[in-house]
Amino acid sequence: DFVQEANNADRCRRILSHFGESVVIPTMLRELSSDRVLTMTYESGFKISDLEGMERAKLNGRKVARLLSEVFSHLIFNDGFVHCDPHPGNVLVRKRSNGQPQLILLDHGLYRELDSSVRLDLCELWVGIVIAHREKIKTASDKLGIRSKWMEKKYPGKDLSYTLIAAMLTAKEFDTIIGSDLGRFDDTSSQEEQRQKLSANVSEYLNGILDVLDTCPRDLLLVLKANDALRSVSTSLGAKSADTLITTALECISTLMKNKAASIWEIMYLQRAYFQVLTFALVGDVLSDGIWNTIWRTPFQQHGVFRAIRLFLHWSLGYPRYP
Repeated sequence: DFVQEANNADRCRRILSHFGESVVIPTMLRELSSDRVLTMTYESGFKISDLEGMERAKLNGRKVARLLSEVFSHLIFNDGFVHCDPHPGNVLVRKRSNGQPQLILLDHGLYRELDSSVRLDLCELWVGIVIAHREKIKTASDKLGIRSKWMEKKYPGKDLSYTLIAAMLTAKEFDTIIGSDLGRFDDTSSQEEQRQKLSANVSEYLNGILDVLDTCPRDLLLVLKANDALRSVSTSLGAKSADTLITTALECISTLMKNKAASIWEIMYLQRAYFQVLTFALVGDVLSDGIWNTIWRTPFQQHGVFRAIRLFLHWSLGYPRYP
Protein backbone atom coordinates (compact mmCIF):
# COMPACT_ATOMS: atom_id res chain seq x y z
CA ASP A 1 0.00 0.00 0.00
CA PHE A 2 1.96 3.01 -1.26
CA VAL A 3 -0.45 5.42 0.42
CA GLN A 4 0.75 4.05 3.76
CA GLU A 5 4.38 4.40 2.66
CA ALA A 6 3.73 8.05 1.77
CA ASN A 7 2.15 8.56 5.21
CA ASN A 8 5.18 6.97 6.87
CA ALA A 9 7.55 9.24 4.92
CA ASP A 10 5.61 12.36 5.94
CA ARG A 11 5.59 11.29 9.58
CA CYS A 12 9.32 10.57 9.48
CA ARG A 13 9.92 14.05 8.04
CA ARG A 14 7.93 15.65 10.87
CA ILE A 15 9.78 13.69 13.55
CA LEU A 16 13.19 14.63 12.14
CA SER A 17 12.34 18.24 11.32
CA HIS A 18 14.57 19.59 14.11
CA PHE A 19 17.61 18.17 12.30
CA GLY A 20 17.07 20.91 9.72
CA GLU A 21 19.02 20.45 6.49
CA SER A 22 21.04 17.56 7.93
CA VAL A 23 18.29 15.10 6.91
CA VAL A 24 16.14 14.95 3.78
CA ILE A 25 13.06 12.81 3.17
CA PRO A 26 11.90 12.85 -0.48
CA THR A 27 8.62 14.73 -0.90
CA MET A 28 5.71 12.45 -1.77
CA LEU A 29 3.77 13.74 -4.82
CA ARG A 30 0.27 12.72 -3.77
CA GLU A 31 -1.44 13.92 -6.93
CA LEU A 32 0.71 11.47 -8.94
CA SER A 33 0.43 8.57 -6.51
CA SER A 34 -2.04 5.88 -5.52
CA ASP A 35 -2.06 2.68 -3.49
CA ARG A 36 -0.34 0.99 -6.47
CA VAL A 37 2.02 3.76 -7.61
CA LEU A 38 4.27 6.04 -5.53
CA THR A 39 5.83 9.16 -7.04
CA MET A 40 8.32 11.31 -5.15
CA THR A 41 10.95 13.96 -5.72
CA TYR A 42 14.35 12.79 -6.93
CA GLU A 43 17.20 13.27 -4.46
CA SER A 44 20.78 12.77 -5.60
CA GLY A 45 23.42 11.18 -3.41
CA PHE A 46 25.56 8.08 -2.99
CA LYS A 47 25.13 5.07 -0.73
CA ILE A 48 26.33 5.67 2.79
CA SER A 49 28.56 2.59 2.38
CA ASP A 50 30.29 4.09 -0.69
CA LEU A 51 33.67 4.90 0.83
CA GLU A 52 35.08 6.16 -2.48
CA GLY A 53 32.14 8.54 -2.82
CA MET A 54 32.74 9.70 0.75
CA GLU A 55 36.37 10.38 -0.07
CA ARG A 56 35.51 12.25 -3.29
CA ALA A 57 33.06 14.43 -1.38
CA LYS A 58 35.69 14.95 1.34
CA LEU A 59 33.25 13.95 4.06
CA ASN A 60 34.39 12.77 7.48
CA GLY A 61 33.22 9.18 7.99
CA ARG A 62 32.93 9.48 11.76
CA LYS A 63 30.84 12.62 11.40
CA VAL A 64 28.49 10.83 8.99
CA ALA A 65 28.26 7.82 11.32
CA ARG A 66 27.40 10.03 14.28
CA LEU A 67 24.68 11.81 12.34
CA LEU A 68 23.29 8.45 11.22
CA SER A 69 23.23 7.25 14.83
CA GLU A 70 21.54 10.43 16.06
CA VAL A 71 18.83 10.26 13.41
CA PHE A 72 17.87 6.64 14.02
CA SER A 73 18.24 6.92 17.79
CA HIS A 74 15.77 9.81 17.74
CA LEU A 75 13.32 7.84 15.61
CA ILE A 76 13.55 4.74 17.79
CA PHE A 77 13.89 6.06 21.33
CA ASN A 78 12.19 9.45 21.27
CA ASP A 79 9.24 8.49 19.06
CA GLY A 80 9.25 4.70 18.93
CA PHE A 81 9.02 4.83 15.14
CA VAL A 82 11.33 2.07 13.90
CA HIS A 83 12.53 2.05 10.29
CA CYS A 84 12.74 -1.70 9.75
CA ASP A 85 15.17 -1.74 6.84
CA PRO A 86 18.00 0.79 7.32
CA HIS A 87 20.49 -0.95 5.00
CA PRO A 88 23.01 1.17 3.02
CA GLY A 89 20.84 1.22 -0.11
CA ASN A 90 18.13 3.06 1.83
CA VAL A 91 20.42 5.76 3.22
CA LEU A 92 22.13 8.15 0.80
CA VAL A 93 24.59 10.88 1.72
CA ARG A 94 25.78 14.05 0.04
CA LYS A 95 27.70 17.18 1.00
CA ARG A 96 25.90 20.38 1.94
CA SER A 97 27.08 23.81 0.88
CA ASN A 98 28.60 24.34 4.35
CA GLY A 99 30.69 21.17 4.00
CA GLN A 100 28.60 19.14 6.47
CA PRO A 101 27.02 15.77 5.57
CA GLN A 102 23.37 15.44 4.62
CA LEU A 103 21.46 12.16 4.84
CA ILE A 104 18.64 11.16 2.48
CA LEU A 105 16.36 8.46 3.93
CA LEU A 106 14.56 6.21 1.43
CA ASP A 107 12.10 3.31 1.50
CA HIS A 108 9.49 4.12 4.12
CA GLY A 109 7.30 1.13 3.41
CA LEU A 110 8.00 -0.83 6.60
CA TYR A 111 7.92 0.80 10.04
CA ARG A 112 6.98 -0.60 13.42
CA GLU A 113 5.57 1.35 16.36
CA LEU A 114 7.34 0.53 19.63
CA ASP A 115 5.17 0.08 22.70
CA SER A 116 5.86 2.98 25.06
CA SER A 117 6.88 0.79 28.01
CA VAL A 118 9.24 -1.26 25.82
CA ARG A 119 10.76 1.92 24.42
CA LEU A 120 11.45 3.40 27.86
CA ASP A 121 12.78 0.12 29.27
CA LEU A 122 15.09 -0.11 26.27
CA CYS A 123 16.28 3.45 26.97
CA GLU A 124 17.12 2.44 30.54
CA LEU A 125 18.97 -0.61 29.26
CA TRP A 126 21.12 1.48 26.88
CA VAL A 127 21.96 4.04 29.57
CA GLY A 128 22.98 1.26 31.94
CA ILE A 129 25.22 -0.23 29.27
CA VAL A 130 27.06 2.99 28.45
CA ILE A 131 27.61 4.06 32.07
CA ALA A 132 28.55 0.46 33.05
CA HIS A 133 25.78 0.14 35.66
CA ARG A 134 25.22 -3.61 36.16
CA GLU A 135 22.10 -3.25 38.31
CA LYS A 136 20.42 -0.86 35.84
CA ILE A 137 21.14 -3.28 32.99
CA LYS A 138 19.65 -6.16 34.96
CA THR A 139 16.57 -4.20 36.04
CA ALA A 140 15.81 -3.04 32.49
CA SER A 141 16.38 -6.55 31.12
CA ASP A 142 13.98 -8.01 33.69
CA LYS A 143 11.34 -5.40 32.80
CA LEU A 144 11.64 -6.44 29.16
CA GLY A 145 10.95 -10.04 30.21
CA ILE A 146 14.27 -11.36 28.95
CA ARG A 147 15.20 -14.76 30.33
CA SER A 148 17.50 -17.60 29.29
CA LYS A 149 16.93 -21.04 30.77
CA TRP A 150 20.21 -22.12 29.18
CA MET A 151 22.10 -19.40 31.08
CA GLU A 152 20.33 -20.34 34.32
CA LYS A 153 21.41 -23.94 33.83
CA LYS A 154 24.98 -23.03 32.85
CA TYR A 155 25.37 -20.58 35.76
CA PRO A 156 22.97 -21.85 38.45
CA GLY A 157 21.78 -19.30 40.99
CA LYS A 158 23.46 -16.33 39.26
CA ASP A 159 20.62 -14.98 37.04
CA LEU A 160 22.86 -13.77 34.21
CA SER A 161 20.36 -13.58 31.35
CA TYR A 162 20.76 -9.78 31.26
CA THR A 163 24.42 -10.12 30.28
CA LEU A 164 23.40 -11.65 26.95
CA ILE A 165 21.08 -8.87 25.78
CA ALA A 166 23.74 -6.28 26.64
CA ALA A 167 26.32 -8.23 24.65
CA MET A 168 23.91 -8.67 21.73
CA LEU A 169 23.18 -4.94 21.53
CA THR A 170 26.85 -3.93 21.57
CA ALA A 171 28.59 -6.97 20.03
CA LYS A 172 30.94 -6.79 23.03
CA GLU A 173 31.68 -9.19 25.87
CA PHE A 174 29.90 -8.26 29.10
CA ASP A 175 33.19 -7.91 31.00
CA THR A 176 34.10 -5.20 28.48
CA ILE A 177 30.73 -3.47 28.86
CA ILE A 178 31.02 -3.03 32.63
CA GLY A 179 34.69 -2.05 32.55
CA SER A 180 35.88 1.34 33.78
CA ASP A 181 38.18 2.19 30.87
CA LEU A 182 36.85 5.08 28.77
CA GLY A 183 37.95 3.36 25.58
CA ARG A 184 36.51 0.00 26.54
CA PHE A 185 34.13 -0.20 23.57
CA ASP A 186 36.85 0.27 20.96
CA ASP A 187 38.78 -2.91 20.25
CA THR A 188 42.31 -2.23 19.00
CA SER A 189 42.63 -5.66 17.38
CA SER A 190 42.11 -6.14 13.64
CA GLN A 191 38.63 -6.53 12.19
CA GLU A 192 39.38 -10.15 11.36
CA GLU A 193 40.38 -10.85 14.97
CA GLN A 194 37.21 -9.12 16.18
CA ARG A 195 35.09 -11.21 13.80
CA GLN A 196 36.73 -14.41 15.02
CA LYS A 197 36.16 -13.46 18.66
CA LEU A 198 32.53 -12.56 17.99
CA SER A 199 31.98 -15.79 16.06
CA ALA A 200 33.47 -17.83 18.91
CA ASN A 201 31.26 -16.10 21.48
CA VAL A 202 28.13 -16.59 19.36
CA SER A 203 28.95 -20.29 18.98
CA GLU A 204 29.51 -20.71 22.73
CA TYR A 205 26.36 -18.85 23.80
CA LEU A 206 24.08 -19.68 20.86
CA ASN A 207 21.47 -21.50 22.97
CA GLY A 208 21.32 -18.59 25.37
CA ILE A 209 21.00 -16.10 22.50
CA LEU A 210 18.10 -18.12 21.10
CA ASP A 211 16.42 -17.99 24.53
CA VAL A 212 16.78 -14.19 24.58
CA LEU A 213 15.30 -13.87 21.10
CA ASP A 214 12.43 -16.15 22.14
CA THR A 215 11.55 -14.26 25.35
CA CYS A 216 12.16 -10.63 24.40
CA PRO A 217 9.27 -8.44 23.14
CA ARG A 218 8.65 -9.06 19.43
CA ASP A 219 9.20 -5.40 18.57
CA LEU A 220 12.65 -5.59 20.11
CA LEU A 221 13.70 -8.03 17.37
CA LEU A 222 13.28 -5.27 14.78
CA VAL A 223 15.32 -2.89 16.94
CA LEU A 224 18.07 -5.52 17.14
CA LYS A 225 17.98 -5.88 13.36
CA ALA A 226 18.19 -2.11 12.82
CA ASN A 227 20.93 -1.85 15.46
CA ASP A 228 23.08 -4.48 13.71
CA ALA A 229 22.63 -2.83 10.31
CA LEU A 230 23.56 0.61 11.66
CA ARG A 231 26.57 -0.74 13.55
CA SER A 232 27.84 -2.44 10.40
CA VAL A 233 27.54 0.79 8.38
CA SER A 234 29.19 2.86 11.10
CA THR A 235 32.10 0.43 11.35
CA SER A 236 32.66 0.62 7.60
CA LEU A 237 32.78 4.44 7.90
CA GLY A 238 35.61 4.21 10.41
CA ALA A 239 33.52 5.21 13.41
CA LYS A 240 34.49 4.02 16.83
CA SER A 241 32.02 1.96 18.83
CA ALA A 242 31.80 4.75 21.37
CA ASP A 243 30.62 7.21 18.70
CA THR A 244 27.34 5.41 18.14
CA LEU A 245 26.91 4.18 21.72
CA ILE A 246 27.29 7.67 23.14
CA THR A 247 24.82 9.27 20.73
CA THR A 248 22.36 6.49 21.54
CA ALA A 249 22.81 6.98 25.29
CA LEU A 250 22.37 10.76 25.06
CA GLU A 251 19.10 10.31 23.16
CA CYS A 252 17.92 7.71 25.67
CA ILE A 253 18.68 9.98 28.63
CA SER A 254 16.83 12.85 26.95
CA THR A 255 13.83 10.59 26.33
CA LEU A 256 13.77 9.37 29.93
CA MET A 257 13.99 12.94 31.23
CA LYS A 258 10.91 13.82 29.19
CA ASN A 259 8.88 10.75 29.97
CA LYS A 260 9.99 9.04 33.16
CA ALA A 261 11.75 11.42 35.55
CA ALA A 262 9.04 11.16 38.18
CA SER A 263 11.11 11.71 41.34
CA ILE A 264 13.98 13.94 42.38
CA TRP A 265 16.17 10.84 42.78
CA GLU A 266 15.48 9.72 39.24
CA ILE A 267 16.21 13.22 37.92
CA MET A 268 19.49 13.25 39.84
CA TYR A 269 20.43 9.81 38.48
CA LEU A 270 19.75 10.90 34.89
CA GLN A 271 21.65 14.15 35.38
CA ARG A 272 24.63 12.21 36.67
CA ALA A 273 24.36 9.71 33.82
CA TYR A 274 24.19 12.50 31.25
CA PHE A 275 27.26 14.20 32.68
CA GLN A 276 29.10 10.86 32.79
CA VAL A 277 28.29 10.10 29.14
CA LEU A 278 29.15 13.65 28.09
CA THR A 279 32.51 13.38 29.85
CA PHE A 280 33.09 10.03 28.14
CA ALA A 281 32.39 11.68 24.78
CA LEU A 282 34.60 14.72 25.33
CA VAL A 283 37.55 12.75 26.71
CA GLY A 284 37.31 10.36 23.77
CA ASP A 285 37.31 13.27 21.31
CA VAL A 286 40.28 14.94 22.99
CA LEU A 287 42.27 11.70 22.89
CA SER A 288 41.50 11.04 19.21
CA ASP A 289 41.31 14.58 17.77
CA GLY A 290 43.14 16.85 20.22
CA ILE A 291 41.84 19.65 22.42
CA TRP A 292 41.69 22.31 19.70
CA ASN A 293 39.61 20.25 17.27
CA THR A 294 37.31 19.10 20.06
CA ILE A 295 36.59 22.67 21.18
CA TRP A 296 36.11 24.19 17.74
CA ARG A 297 34.06 21.55 16.01
CA THR A 298 30.68 20.09 16.92
CA PRO A 299 31.35 16.48 17.91
CA PHE A 300 27.65 15.63 17.93
CA GLN A 301 25.19 17.23 15.51
CA GLN A 302 22.38 17.32 18.05
CA HIS A 303 24.56 17.22 21.17
CA GLY A 304 27.39 19.67 20.57
CA VAL A 305 29.64 20.67 23.46
CA PHE A 306 27.90 23.94 24.30
CA ARG A 307 24.39 22.57 23.81
CA ALA A 308 25.24 19.56 25.96
CA ILE A 309 26.47 21.84 28.77
CA ARG A 310 23.32 23.97 28.41
CA LEU A 311 21.15 20.85 28.71
CA PHE A 312 23.00 19.73 31.83
CA LEU A 313 22.61 23.16 33.46
CA HIS A 314 18.94 23.24 32.44
CA TRP A 315 18.28 19.94 34.17
CA SER A 316 20.41 20.89 37.18
CA LEU A 317 18.06 23.81 37.80
CA GLY A 318 15.21 21.33 38.12
CA TYR A 319 13.61 21.44 34.67
CA PRO A 320 13.37 17.84 33.43
CA ARG A 321 11.85 18.77 30.09
CA TYR A 322 14.14 18.65 27.07
CA PRO A 323 14.74 22.30 25.96
